[in-house]
Amino acid sequence: MRVAIPCKFVNLSGALFRFERVGLELARRGHELAFVALSGDTNARRPTAFPVLTLAEAEHQAWDVVMLPGAGFPETMFDDLRKLRRENFGVRLQHVLNDRTRAGAFLRVNRLFEPHRVVFNNRHWRPGDFTDFQAETFHFLEGAVDTGLFKPVRGKRSNISVIGGLSSKNPALVIEAGALLGMKVRLFGSGERLPAPLPAHVEWVGPLADDELPAFYRSVDVVVHTEEYAGWANLVAEAMASGVPVVCTEHGTLAMAEDGKTALVLQVPAPDAIAHAVARLKNEAGLASKLAAGGIRRIEAFDWSSYVDQLISLCSRPEYADYLWAPEWGLHGKWPLQIRTRGLDPVLNRVGGASVLDLGCAEGFVARLCLERGAICAHGVELMPTRTAQARRLCAGLAGAAFWSASLARWDEVIRNGAEVMLPSYDVVLYLGVHHHLPVHTRLQILDRVIGVTGRLLAIRVPENVFEDDALASRIEESGLRLIGPAIPAARAGSLRIYERIE
Repeated sequence: MRVAIPCKFVNLSGALFRFERVGLELARRGHELAFVALSGDTNARRPTAFPVLTLAEAEHQAWDVVMLPGAGFPETMFDDLRKLRRENFGVRLQHVLNDRTRAGAFLRVNRLFEPHRVVFNNRHWRPGDFTDFQAETFHFLEGAVDTGLFKPVRGKRSNISVIGGLSSKNPALVIEAGALLGMKVRLFGSGERLPAPLPAHVEWVGPLADDELPAFYRSVDVVVHTEEYAGWANLVAEAMASGVPVVCTEHGTLAMAEDGKTALVLQVPAPDAIAHAVARLKNEAGLASKLAAGGIRRIEAFDWSSYVDQLISLCSRPEYADYLWAPEWGLHGKWPLQIRTRGLDPVLNRVGGASVLDLGCAEGFVARLCLERGAICAHGVELMPTRTAQARRLCAGLAGAAFWSASLARWDEVIRNGAEVMLPSYDVVLYLGVHHHLPVHTRLQILDRVIGVTGRLLAIRVPENVFEDDALASRIEESGLRLIGPAIPAARAGSLRIYERIE
């Protein structure tokens, strides 16, 4: 497998360090990796084991996968990002390596790159947060650490005298906390953010290569991470793997930092808060050793071999585009189940013994819920045949399930393709998030057909502006249905209304 990693140029960023390590693991498995410098500058700012190509060079080669690691691309490179969509670059993976503070930049890249898959490396993104992104599937794959390189070398920690940290990440906060405590501060990394001259209690050791980092962690007694936005904190992961107790913010550390168990987690990274946390490690017997041991246990699961195994599994083109986010069911779409099912309890509570028609059923999850609540049948219509197949799989073994593919914009196709199973009418009809996607000039006629097959209950979810513009309230009520209960909004999916046929 040949993997291309586009970047502006090969620099010291944590994102490209990640893919350097990915490349080493891929090479052990017989795969190839190369960086593609979109700036045309192929001079690496740090040593790299992999080729650095220009875009022109990469365009004339065949790639299996192109992985876009960041969002910091200037407008002059927008056309280059579009070129990465060409067939010779293979499957497109967009890696989102920051928390939601840079959502706008990642969304812009998403539109230009048009990835097949989006991969988040942190849980600051939650299902429902990424509905503006476009991709066929969405995944979470958090970071990793070299658990072979970083190993704990101490037992109990009774003397806390040196604070360690990064000189490129809010160093002033750590420096001031050290001054408050009268403790030595040792920092590594670039020096642009350091005061000049350095205070007497501060030692700066400069940038460190990977093989120099273990010695740094052995030289400090606590590591302080002060980031206010991040995706994956290498500093914290490496400290934990080295057996060093950690004081940190939650940014970039959600996967590993649990307050009081694996770290002391700061709500706000301020000098006095840092000083208070470090003082606790100095003064509370056994706390530093407890956190160090907890950190070691937690970080062991995040090794590079496991990370790359999971990454490789995402390097093939998805067979279909998922709609729902339900990993436990093998679904990796962008819409959470909670949004799909929000407000449906009054319907689900009345489906026992009822026939159900789900128009625009996606992967059939709501149909499955209806069958589990006692519906005698649940039939679903979905435009995409791949989702129809998923619905059949999801409801396999449940009596009364039937699904077929058809365009709801052509009601005759709905009837024709479902001829073997479709009933003249259904007790319950679900019309969720469909109406506003139909052609404007025909969707009211389609709604009339939907109402025509509704025997008892109609559940319709549609954006408020469409509900008003199409005058749906009067049209539905004039057909003999009355609204029961209030409209229930679901973020970005429109409001749900449930109508009951008047006897």
